[in-house]
Amino acid sequence: MLKFQAKRFYSKLVELKWYNRICLIMKALACRNAGFNCDVVIRGDTEDEIMANTAEHAIKDHNMKPEDIASDEFEEHVRSLIITAC
Repeated sequence: MLKFQAKRFYSKLVELKWYNRICLIMKALACRNAGFNCDVVIRGDTEDEIMANTAEHAIKDHNMKPEDIASDEFEEHVRSLIITAC
């Protein structure tokens, strides 16, 4: 019985380690943190993926213009808000 419990514990430990590994590589951006009254959270594997999805969201849902999104200030601001998340 003890061997079985130890195996089950080890199995859960491996799952936790794998879960933590996944958490470390996922990135997210909360639209609300960018100053909008919006509950959308954009998730992705890379900052570039988040940037592309953020631009699409800003144009579609916040009526921003593509030239505003293309500015260096916008990109710098958005990149500063990207966090590592689960």
